[in-house]
Amino acid sequence: IKRHGKTFPLAKTVLSLAQLQSILRPVLSQQQLRDMKEMRDVDFSYEVRTEGLRFRSNIFVSRTGMS
Repeated sequence: IKRHGKTFPLAKTVLSLAQLQSILRPVLSQQQLRDMKEMRDVDFSYEVRTEGLRFRSNIFVSRTGMS
């Protein structure tokens, strides 16, 4: 996660592909899921209104897998 220009890890371990997909499926629209499959890249935002938080995200597929 990047906050005020500094990058911080969210966890001590790397998420598996299955874990990442289970997090993303409920958040991404059908169009975003198609874009991810076809273009191997998608930008999106996620808002937690009750906490006043908004996250901008980029998911992409690289040589080593989904990032």
